[in-house]
Amino acid sequence: MTKQLDELVLHNRAHATTLWINRLFDLIESEDTEARIDLSCGERELIIVADTHTVFHIDIAADYSTLELRSPLSGLTVFTPSESGKDWVSRSKVTLTVMLATELNYHTGGEFSLNLGS
Repeated sequence: MTKQLDELVLHNRAHATTLWINRLFDLIESEDTEARIDLSCGERELIIVADTHTVFHIDIAADYSTLELRSPLSGLTVFTPSESGKDWVSRSKVTLTVMLATELNYHTGGEFSLNLGS
């Protein structure tokens, strides 16, 4: 599922409990395109489209035991909403923390937390 967008899209299509993904980029410092972390609970799927060249597809196992991330890592740029919510700010490769709530979709007014730090 790829969407041609020039802005960040956080979209989950599942009905499950809140999921926290902490320090995600710490797991993918190598050239590998897959990383796995253990999760006790979470959403089934998350797709992040940062731009037309950077698409994260995150699949979560049916038993919520593992999370799989597939993403192109070269030239990674993440775009996030500005504080005003009217503009988009580009970020370099950083630590990413994402909180996903049930039926989250930023473009339909869903709430989310996206914390970026060095």
